[in-house]
Amino acid sequence: MDYMKAEAKQAAREQVSGLWAAVTTPFDATGAVDYDALLRDLDRLTGDLQVDGVFCTGVMSEFWSLTGTERRRLVEVIVDDRHVRAGVKFSDAELVGIPFRVTVGKRGLAAGTAELTDRATGSTVAIPLDEVAKHVREAVAGT
Repeated sequence: MDYMKAEAKQAAREQVSGLWAAVTTPFDATGAVDYDALLRDLDRLTGDLQVDGVFCTGVMSEFWSLTGTERRRLVEVIVDDRHVRAGVKFSDAELVGIPFRVTVGKRGLAAGTAELTDRATGSTVAIPLDEVAKHVREAVAGT
């Protein structure tokens, strides 16, 4: 998408609301990303602190020390597990512009499938639960 900086700022003002927090990337003693600590941080932010959304992979310049694989994995780890109706989550994802949505519902879970929706095309496909990560990686790589 081609746009001017001012247009991007205006779109963000119109589409992103609520309280958002920048999340630092936690590392363990070996220098590897500590995904368990990240999940604990996210639980605290979206639970007790009631934050509406997060920005990840670059609060303290850690973006530059992460590999491409680590950056992708950080984004994969951050999911919307708020205790609100699915429609609220879907609407929020649309407003923020998240390109793909994975939905696991009761019927799909019973059938062993999840739905992968491409926001750009509006297409939705059922995929086996054990292949979700592979399909999402392929979809993201294709954008």
